[in-house]
Amino acid sequence: MPNPTPGRGHHTFFLCLLTLFSILSIHPQVLTAKPHSAPVEAFFDTDCDDAVIAEINRARTEILIAIYSLTKRNIATALENAQERGAVVIIRYDADQAKHIESMQKLLTKLTKAGVRCEPIILEESRAHMHHKFMVVDRKVVVTGSYNFTHQGSTINRENLVVVKSTELATEFITTFKALKPR
Repeated sequence: MPNPTPGRGHHTFFLCLLTLFSILSIHPQVLTAKPHSAPVEAFFDTDCDDAVIAEINRARTEILIAIYSLTKRNIATALENAQERGAVVIIRYDADQAKHIESMQKLLTKLTKAGVRCEPIILEESRAHMHHKFMVVDRKVVVTGSYNFTHQGSTINRENLVVVKSTELATEFITTFKALKPR
């Protein structure tokens, strides 16, 4: 029976461990990924606001938004800036919700004047709402969750938001976005 005392194999193992530790200490990024490079990220409560704005600020060509409610000025400003950078920005929103919220009406008017296409959605069902909360950026990033782009959504409510970098998933959300027919 072989003797369990350290031999050549153990020395090689420890040498590999030492090499690994030295690499990790020289290159700390091996241990911590940059938040915007992860394929899927989750955000909660007050962090949702910053996550939405960060994705809007990264947009280069297109932002498609289906939203129930929009009252956050900082998000509207980020959308205006994206439009000015040359990204096409289209917002499809619940028409009934906008009708009852003055601050939403004002933001939509301001965005429309800035060149953003703001399109009301009225569903056939009399009591149904366009209750989606998603954004597709440059046909490759999907931002979705319970978070409405509102003051309450980022300060009072308990909300969640998921950012997924996937062209396949983006395609699915774009299909749903296109199915929402403005009136």
